[in-house]
Formats: sequence, structure tokens, C-alpha cells
Amino acid sequence: EAEMNLVMATITAIRNIRGEMNVPPGTQVEVFLHSPEVAPVETLNRHRQSIQILGRVQDLHCNSATGPPAAAAKAVVDTVEIFMPLTGIIDFKEEAKRLDRELEKLGKEVTQAQRKMSNEDFLAKAPPEVVAKEQAKLQAQTDKLQKLKFHRERIKELMG
Repeated sequence: EAEMNLVMATITAIRNIRGEMNVPPGTQVEVFLHSPEVAPVETLNRHRQSIQILGRVQDLHCNSATGPPAAAAKAVVDTVEIFMPLTGIIDFKEEAKRLDRELEKLGKEVTQAQRKMSNEDFLAKAPPEVVAKEQAKLQAQTDKLQKLKFHRERIKELMG
């Protein structure tokens, strides 16, 4: 059970990196796994085929002597570091532009929602369920904005 939990968490981490970094779904990627402990790497190596199929991984490198690749997205599962090189897979400048546009748009939406929630007249006259719905919407937008800012910073780091 512990082995399968590690394998599933690793596949999930690879999929999350793909989603966060806008790696096209059909693109086969290269993944480097590194851990100071031998047992988790051996477990993942035994389940190599499942990881490659479910994570759309072309090449899986376990405890590679070359170390972590440059311009790679990183995730950590237990003691295993997962690196996915992104050079040649995504255009960092285009991704940065797209994120900037999305950040600007979402920033305006959050500002508008904050203005609405700070309007005493709206809060006094609107039914409680409408106010609750607007608060939930504002919270979701704020969370998304934070994730986008984090993602933008990661792209900036990867660009060098």
C-alpha cells in the first residue's frame, strides 16, 4: 500500500507540474527523480512503466549522476525530488505574457469584487445568500490570483 501511495503521489505531482506549467497534454516529457534514500527510488523504478504511461513520460531518470536539469519545474513527494525540464517544451516568454494578461484581468475582477463587498449599501440591502455567494466568489478569485502570481514567479525564475 505504501509503495502504491508513493507511485500515485509521484504521478499526481508530474501531472500537476504539467498542468501548472501549461505543458500540452499530448507532449511526452522527460522526468528526473532524485532522492538521498535508495528505497523510494527503487520502488519508483519498479513501477517505471505505470509512471511513464499515466504521466506521459518519455524518459524517466532515477538518481541520475548529472543532477537536476536547468530550467526545470520541481515537485517533492516524501524524500523524492521530481524535476521536469521545460526547455523546448514551453515558450517561457509567451507563457509570461499570457500570465501577465491573465493577472491583469483577474486583478481587475478582484478589485471590482472587493469594491462591491466594501459597499455598505450592498451589504445592507442584498439577501444574505447573495452576499455569501459574492464572498465565496471573491475568495475563489483571490486564491486564483495568488496561484497565478506564484506561477508567474516560477516562470520568471526558469527564464533566468
